[in-house]
Amino acid sequence: MYLGSPEYNYSFTPALKNALDWASRYQDNALLKGKAVAIASAGGGMGGARSHYALRQVLVYLDVHPVNKPEVFALAFGDAFNENGDVVSDKLQSQVKEQVAALVELSRKLRSGG
Repeated sequence: MYLGSPEYNYSFTPALKNALDWASRYQDNALLKGKAVAIASAGGGMGGARSHYALRQVLVYLDVHPVNKPEVFALAFGDAFNENGDVVSDKLQSQVKEQVAALVELSRKLRSGG
């Protein structure tokens, strides 16, 4: 998922903000509250990193629990992706696998109340 860019002043996209706002309106925030989420971005420079932090601020209010580590920041204009947008970097693939494993672990922990 692409989160943000300099076009959004280092924040995440209005479409994602709107989706979160509407989802949070469901009775007692039941669609989002207490859920685990992983955040990853692909961009240039520090826009992706800054958008992660802006998104985390909103998630705190919504009582959503992001994976803290590992964080995944990919340079969209480097050699991590091929011309079809597939991840070809072994390092990035490893980071994503670690993040998904951490997401599964956090989800299980939250479900068990621990």
